[in-house]
Amino acid sequence: MNTRTHVHIKQVGSQTHNKPGTLFRGSLPLIVASLKDSAMVGLSREDMRRVFSYYPTLFTLDEGYLARRLRHLREVCGYSAPQLRRMLLSNPRALLYDQDRYQELKGFFEKSVGLSSDEFCELTSQPTGSRLITASHNTIASKTSHLTNTDTWGLSRRTLRELVVAFPTIMTTPVDTTARLWTYLHDVLHISPDNIRQCAVKYPGFLRSNPTSLTRKLEYMVAFQALLQAMLLEWSADGGSGSGSGSGFFSTEEELVLAVEQVLVQVAALLMSQVSIIFTFSDARIASRLLEVAAVKHGEVVSAGMSGATTNGDECGGRNVEARARAGASILETRLAMVAEHVRRQQSMLIHSPPWPATAPATSTVAAAAAEQNAGAGAAAAGGTGGGVGGGETASYRHLARALVHVAGSSACALLVLEAASVRNVVGDRGKLSRLLPVSPQQAVTYSRSKFDRWLTVSSSSSSAADGHSGDGDED
Repeated sequence: MNTRTHVHIKQVGSQTHNKPGTLFRGSLPLIVASLKDSAMVGLSREDMRRVFSYYPTLFTLDEGYLARRLRHLREVCGYSAPQLRRMLLSNPRALLYDQDRYQELKGFFEKSVGLSSDEFCELTSQPTGSRLITASHNTIASKTSHLTNTDTWGLSRRTLRELVVAFPTIMTTPVDTTARLWTYLHDVLHISPDNIRQCAVKYPGFLRSNPTSLTRKLEYMVAFQALLQAMLLEWSADGGSGSGSGSGFFSTEEELVLAVEQVLVQVAALLMSQVSIIFTFSDARIASRLLEVAAVKHGEVVSAGMSGATTNGDECGGRNVEARARAGASILETRLAMVAEHVRRQQSMLIHSPPWPATAPATSTVAAAAAEQNAGAGAAAAGGTGGGVGGGETASYRHLARALVHVAGSSACALLVLEAASVRNVVGDRGKLSRLLPVSPQQAVTYSRSKFDRWLTVSSSSSSAADGHSGDGDED
């Protein structure tokens, strides 16, 4: 063996049931010889080191057992030597699963999914595809039935085959996770079944999304965009003084809250239908990129803020763009934290706590006081209509709308509702997405750092030359 191979004795002991001496019995050289045999697997010296470091148990097996297993996979299951090599390097445990399991799983994918024998072998030899071998057969069968169920996802056999080839681990996610994802998209965001299926086909990894994580990221994205857009609209409405008026359009605050809720749900559905890939990125990346873009592109408005934030804007003025951007980012973070805190108080920390990671959890004392203070109002709000949103988990957008009205103000939120109404007829046109969103989510989140920096420089220059409050206008 390569003298540079280092395996911790505890790892060896754990994998060999505290019998590390079995590594040095007479079969070790024979196992190494079998794995090096180009007609069987053809591992190189470096390959052998990697396999040994990752899974030394493989070298404690009986040489005859391992040789029979390799022959079975080659001659009966149809794996090629390069495919077995890839499997050993990515998931050597898969090699040791029951021989009948390979045949059973292969037959299932050929019959139910439409994979050919060669496609199955190629797929399960890949790093992600090899997880199919180690997954429960019941999970895979149930997931196939769920994804092809015409009452929900309703994927055709051909579509399912394409998705499995592109992203095989969608078959290893529990059915409950995918079922909750469908319920959230269809029942809460009111996305049509066809649009949900199109989203799954466009981004296969979307089918593995955790609904709880997705909801948290989506709520943050929607709250961020709505808060910033409300600030920009109010600023614009009064010619840049930051005291524009949008009041008088709604007779009561509750009527305004319901209208804002409808806008938030529509924007959330729009984001999921058109750019759902952004929610596969981390919370930290989403939050930091959005703040950075908003501060650079809308620094003057954000730093001036609304009402209590004028001091920061005066201090920065036009003297220092970086200082103005930092001030703007700080103001946005503060106001988002206020929105999060307000939502937490309404929900009594029972639904999402907090609605996104950027805000520290409230103490039990604050939570108890908030629960007592908002019990009556929260119960009344949860029973409203609000575009079909209300009660249980779906009430989160009602809470979010009320928090935005509280933090941004009735005037700014009224302007937000009117702006959304003005583009409602074209809300499904991707080219008009920037009219609703002050920060382009796809470019902001998905671009690599270098590409993001270049885009932000060009985009901010264009924004400065324009009004300074329009959308990005450069959707891909």
